[in-house]
Amino acid sequence: ANTALATGSWTSTNNAEVTLQPGKAGDDWLVMATGRIDVEDGSSHQMLSRIHRTGELTETEPVVSQEREVDDMMIQTLFRVYTLGDVENTFAQESSRDGSNAAQRTHSGVFLLNLDKFKNQVNDFQVGNVAFPDTTGWHNTLSINITPEHSGDVWMMGHTVFDVGGVSRTSEHRLQVDNADQPPTQSSAGGLVSYDAADELVVQRQTVVSLDTTTHTLDLDGRVSNTGVVGEDRSAFAVTMELAPEQGAPGSAIIKRVQANTASFSGQSTDVTIPIAVDLSKSFLVFSYTVDDPGPSQFNVKGNLTTSTNIHFERVCSSGCPTVFISWYVAEFESGVDVQRGNSDQIAATELINTADAEPFLPVDPASTFELSSFMNPGSIWGDDDNLRTQIINGGDDLELSTINAMGPEADVTHWQTIEYSGAKVQRNTLTLGAASTVTNDGGITAVNLNKTFVISTYQNPVNVWPDTGGLETYFTADNNIRFEKSSGTGGQDLQIGYTLVEFTGTEIVQSGRINFDTTTTSQNVTINPVNITRSIAFLSHAQKGGQGDAGSGHTGTDDN
Repeated sequence: ANTALATGSWTSTNNAEVTLQPGKAGDDWLVMATGRIDVEDGSSHQMLSRIHRTGELTETEPVVSQEREVDDMMIQTLFRVYTLGDVENTFAQESSRDGSNAAQRTHSGVFLLNLDKFKNQVNDFQVGNVAFPDTTGWHNTLSINITPEHSGDVWMMGHTVFDVGGVSRTSEHRLQVDNADQPPTQSSAGGLVSYDAADELVVQRQTVVSLDTTTHTLDLDGRVSNTGVVGEDRSAFAVTMELAPEQGAPGSAIIKRVQANTASFSGQSTDVTIPIAVDLSKSFLVFSYTVDDPGPSQFNVKGNLTTSTNIHFERVCSSGCPTVFISWYVAEFESGVDVQRGNSDQIAATELINTADAEPFLPVDPASTFELSSFMNPGSIWGDDDNLRTQIINGGDDLELSTINAMGPEADVTHWQTIEYSGAKVQRNTLTLGAASTVTNDGGITAVNLNKTFVISTYQNPVNVWPDTGGLETYFTADNNIRFEKSSGTGGQDLQIGYTLVEFTGTEIVQSGRINFDTTTTSQNVTINPVNITRSIAFLSHAQKGGQGDAGSGHTGTDDN
């Protein structure tokens, strides 16, 4: 709406303004304010605009003031970065004039942006005069440094308000990155000329430039035609065009990204390239697979992160091997996660992994750590060495990998990962699903939020099992009960189960469910609530497998894993 400007007072109606309480103290907020002023008659009068902050503090800088002529249409834009507390603040765009001739503001706007939502950001705002000692050279008015975490585009902006102190004085301004004009040719582009000694002219520059991960300096420089000109308010910021990670509850882990894909191989092993290198100390792998073969040497597949850009999948089978079809996810975290990993020969039925091992397991807090494992093993029958129970024991000092009989004789047949996860609440236990039973429950767990909790089980078995007696499904029936279920209790064997339950306390969300396959169905799509696929993983309830099977007498095929 049009608002007539009053002489010597700031507009109090139709001001664009934003009031907010950030919800988090300490973030840096960019505030931009714009006023468009229609000079209707007369000349030699100043038109002014400012950002007016109230609430936590009262501030009225920066200010721009400029003389205009009749019929001029002026656009005055200012910006500043404010560090806000978690209290209410109001930012308003206000305008004024210093003469009696008519002028009105036709548009008023305010824009706010939280710069801490970006991966890297720096800013500075300074008041007070900066002198220019001569009229020939460029002189610095403000400098900031930025070190991007990743190479890529950086948005930057800077301005200097020149208090000219006289008529027909030129004020030039440039923005340089590492001593080069950005954008180019500013050093020869000329400047603004004053029309009144009361002019306070704002000159702004902004650009987007691609920078590498070294430290870069952004300079604001000025050059003037008269040493009576001084620089007043100076403001600059730079932000990488990459969002910061989502923030969880205090003390919780912060996800960086998830990378996922599918793979297949028909031989003994394959290596998969991870597109973006990961920090192995903050990343873990989950995968699932299917293969049409009843032999453990074919269907037991081990997977592990061998380098920051490589996943290695392997089984014992070396010739005439059926194709394995794999789906994998690598989750990497910014902070709050500590991952350990290693391999074991599993030359004994029970291996305790600790600080004494060649690939050591260092003590962890068992109340916030969960464990993952995978393995390969030779053989043609699903026997008592073909299921691996994995448990953190002894107060977090040891990782126990156990089968009824030793695996091998191949080296490094098992691979383990432990994930110490800030903010997680972990429960674990062992129990037995009896040979003649199809269901057992653990109703003794502390109640959990099912929208933030998952459970993973592993087991060992005394003698041979088949898909109907060894295919295990693990799921919640209530917030305080976990059910373990197999298809048949006829001719079965005890399943000696270990499980780990993980409940998140931050912004993480878990979705889970069950689905049935008939004898002719090979795949199904499950509808879930929409997720960010760069922040989400999918996995099964029982190691790399998960679910019941209905076939017996030695059959293990593509319908059983």
